Amino acid sequence: MVRNLFARLNGKLTDADQEYIEGAFRRLQSQFLHGPISALSEETQAEGTDGHTLLDALRKLFRLQD
Repeated sequence: MVRNLFARLNGKLTDADQEYIEGAFRRLQSQFLHGPISALSEETQAEGTDGHTLLDALRKLFRLQD
């Protein structure tokens, strides 16, 4: 996605600008994924639960295969 943005800007950004934007996208992605990943980790580590319900929901949400 970032590469498409850079291609559309057609070389108008410096290397430093591109690195900054890539870092911003990585941080944003991390913020979006932190909650689901934390919830999955907590659910699978909880005693007495098998974690399948949350794991199945995340697989459907992110269209993941087994």
